[in-house]
Parts: sequence; structure tokens; C-alpha cells
Amino acid sequence: MLEPQRVREAADRLAGLVHHTPLVGSTLLGQSIGVRLHLKCECLQKTGSFKARGALNKVLTLAEEERKS
Repeated sequence: MLEPQRVREAADRLAGLVHHTPLVGSTLLGQSIGVRLHLKCECLQKTGSFKARGALNKVLTLAEEERKS
């Protein structure tokens, strides 16, 4: 399980490096499964996916020795 603190730390690391993407509500889908549902529009990243966010976060958390490899 991913802790909220780790998400906040990643967001801080990536601030200004990737586009801020909006959340959009999906009322119909949310009602059909009984939850309040929001979707993160990562398709609006320049790469068209979440991959830039995850890859950059990983690179920024590598130790110096790992970066040299």
C-alpha cells in the first residue's frame, strides 16, 4: 500500500518538472459502482501518459552510484 506521505514527497520532487494535469469527475461511472470518482488526466502530459511522471520520480530518487550505472 502506498502511503499518502510518499505521494506528497513525489509531488514535491516533480513540481515544475512535469505538467499539472486536472482531475475530472465521472458521475455516471461513479454512481454505477457506488463511489465518488475522479479521473486524473495524465493523457494531457506532453508524452501523452503518466510515464514521464513515474520515470522522472524514479531517476530523482536514485542514489549517486545508481545514477552512474
